[in-house]
Amino acid sequence: RELRAEVVVGTKVRLAAEEFDHIDTAIPASLEASLRRLGRDSVDLFQLHNVFATRRRPDQAMLAPEDLPAVIHAFETLHQQGKIRWWGITALGETDALHRVVATGGFHTLQTVYNLLNPSGGHRVGPACGVCSRPTVPCKRGVIGTCSKVL
Repeated sequence: RELRAEVVVGTKVRLAAEEFDHIDTAIPASLEASLRRLGRDSVDLFQLHNVFATRRRPDQAMLAPEDLPAVIHAFETLHQQGKIRWWGITALGETDALHRVVATGGFHTLQTVYNLLNPSGGHRVGPACGVCSRPTVPCKRGVIGTCSKVL
């Protein structure tokens, strides 16, 4: 008999510059590789881990807000296939680009940097849109102390 803890499992995809022109196949391929490594058929959360800029910068693997519809479409397809429950982005990059990305919507989570030295991740960036903020680096990687628990 198999005992299985009830956990939420997530993974990320970071597109390489050579994958920018085929986001629709690169995202599912990355998920399939993660699922094989995890020994799972699906995950709860799948997040895009690229940084956003006002214009695409392949030399730095930075996507533009205009790339988001292709990303969302790939995530929605994976959801319809039962491979993921929720999807989101790592909200890092140029402020103007991130505001445009958030305004576009179409995702469930924003992974933000939030701590006492940089509380901007907790600021409202627009009208409430039902998106969950997932703060990271709460103790600034040891600069302001250590954390016994990750938020």
